[in-house]
Amino acid sequence: MSSPGSLARQLAAHQVSATLHTVAIVVQQLRQLGIPASAVLRGSRITEASLRQPAELITQAQELTVFANALERSGNPALGLEVGAAMHLPSYGLLGYAMMVNPTLVRALRCALKFPRLLGSYFQLELRVLGGQAWLQVSGYHYRSDLEVFNTDLCVASMWALICDVLGQRRAPTAVCFAYAQPAHGPAYQRVLGCHPEFGAARTGIGFPGEWLDQTLQFAEPVSCHMATQQCEQLEREWSRAGGDSLMARVLRLLYADPRRFANLDAVATELCLSGRTLRRHLQGNQTRFQTLLDQAMRDRALDYLQKTQLTIAEIADRLGYAEPASFRQAFRRWTGQSPSQMRRSG
Repeated sequence: MSSPGSLARQLAAHQVSATLHTVAIVVQQLRQLGIPASAVLRGSRITEASLRQPAELITQAQELTVFANALERSGNPALGLEVGAAMHLPSYGLLGYAMMVNPTLVRALRCALKFPRLLGSYFQLELRVLGGQAWLQVSGYHYRSDLEVFNTDLCVASMWALICDVLGQRRAPTAVCFAYAQPAHGPAYQRVLGCHPEFGAARTGIGFPGEWLDQTLQFAEPVSCHMATQQCEQLEREWSRAGGDSLMARVLRLLYADPRRFANLDAVATELCLSGRTLRRHLQGNQTRFQTLLDQAMRDRALDYLQKTQLTIAEIADRLGYAEPASFRQAFRRWTGQSPSQMRRSG
């Protein structure tokens, strides 16, 4: 029988939204080992077709199922480290862009920690400076115990990959420590992180020189930073509504799955077996409008295409249902304050 704490953790995982970015990386890594996507996705209710739509929303419970499958099928206990090291700024969509255009590393990290749903972490993250050493501390894991080491490895490696990306070059941390005993894949930490960790420590974290925090970033741009941060705030709010089985959550998941198909309120209402009037009234009760949610989904899908594919602007416009590329460019500038070409160059 599950304990009350275990049931609470399962419920939390079913209620928290996540994107498919990490799942897609896991599937790709195992595909290189000859393990089919179907085996990695087994029992998660995620389809292979979904992986081609990375802006689609899933839940953390689905993501954890994929992680467990991947560990079992790969037989590689260092998989969490390897997946984390493969997660770069574009993997975080709008949040990755917001970090990139912040003025300094400390501002970029504070931006990431401000939006835990967009960051997709299973941990509480805290940035501290102790005696001239900066520490990104990791704590508060409350999910599947059999995946704690995997998720801790993934968190630490992915955050270090983000720090290196923001700074514009690969560097090694000055210290890494883990609260658990050294696992069987101990040698992998030096290979992936560039630093041999301390195991059985009082806390888990990664340390680096404090002066890095004030380093000016290459793509710092105050107007873009302000706009991207505002959009992250909106997205964080909406994702908080997309967890669980509420009507708002179901609407958001449909829009992220296929914003072109569900480009009007009546199409969504029909899919949900509701009248358009009922759905509109529900959205008003949640202090939002259908067009706001649709724009959000279209913007995130456009960012994915721009940052992760070689599709032309015209091809992206067509995939999003725009008859003319000019209409897409106009909408994209309204969403982000930049043209699609400017966003692609900066990414």
